[in-house]
Amino acid sequence: MRYTPNSMPSLEIGKEVAAAPPSTRVPAAPRRRLLGVREVAALSAAALLQALLVCLSVLPGLPLAKIVGLELLAPSLAGLSASLALLLAPALVLRADGLADGSASSRRWSWLARAGFCGAWQAAALGFFLLVASRTSVVDDGALLRCVAVVAAGAFVAVLLAGAFPRAYAGLAFFWAAGLPVFWYLANELYFAAATRPGGPEAAAMQAWMDGTLRFSPVVAAAGALNGKLVSGGAFGWGACACFAGTAALAGALLLWKLGSPPQEQLKSLS
Repeated sequence: MRYTPNSMPSLEIGKEVAAAPPSTRVPAAPRRRLLGVREVAALSAAALLQALLVCLSVLPGLPLAKIVGLELLAPSLAGLSASLALLLAPALVLRADGLADGSASSRRWSWLARAGFCGAWQAAALGFFLLVASRTSVVDDGALLRCVAVVAAGAFVAVLLAGAFPRAYAGLAFFWAAGLPVFWYLANELYFAAATRPGGPEAAAMQAWMDGTLRFSPVVAAAGALNGKLVSGGAFGWGACACFAGTAALAGALLLWKLGSPPQEQLKSLS
């Protein structure tokens, strides 16, 4: 019986793979970090500004303590947190060069993780400082949870909006946060200045439209969720909070679908 040595094809295949030129090898998937130095600095700055507001509001003898006071500390924290979520959103977006080599699904998951974490971080920071403010004034537990949910949803949408429309984000954020309240304030003043009889169905319809629109403005909604009513007088309960969160989830899904396209196509669609 003649012995034939085993050719061991697995080793030969390994040699062929090892001898293949570098250009034919499959590149490894890029490793993406959830947060970088810029993002950590932005989130830390938001928390530090809220801490500074608390410290300057509770220390007697300071000018801010006379303006804000203990009763307005919690609503001021809610408005500041919602404003910072919009202002710091451009610093929290993912870099385009780190998303060019991934698939559409991986890009969407990366954006979802980044926006979700930033929203949860800012909501947790606001919740902590609202608990601190509750030591000086009465803050309802349900109102605190509603306010935290509104800020988390607003920050989530703000990050995705800044990533999907980087050039138009400043105008969109300004209209979302400040344009709607200013528009309804001017419309209300003009109506009562021009109307001979301010009451009636026109005033009721205008009030309904104003309350329904202001429920979707993040700064007004955050303060309204904490106070239980909007600045226009409309109620803001769990139903309004669920409506705000559902609209934010729908807007986030649409923005994630857009952010799944390659960065080059996004730039072409914006130009």
